[in-house]
Amino acid sequence: MLVHEPASDVCRWFVCVPGFWAGKGYLTVCADGRIGMVGGPTGRCPERAGRKDPVYAYQPAAG
Repeated sequence: MLVHEPASDVCRWFVCVPGFWAGKGYLTVCADGRIGMVGGPTGRCPERAGRKDPVYAYQPAAG
């Protein structure tokens, strides 16, 4: 499951792109190591940084 609503203190633990909280979509790690939100006009990885990997929420195995 992709992370659509990151914790309110996520930018204390990771370096966020400018405008992070104005972004929409899901959490992603940019190629330069910062985190952003995919989608919307702000909060995404800058063009030069590029998108790298989506961030998934932990889901324990059933059973």
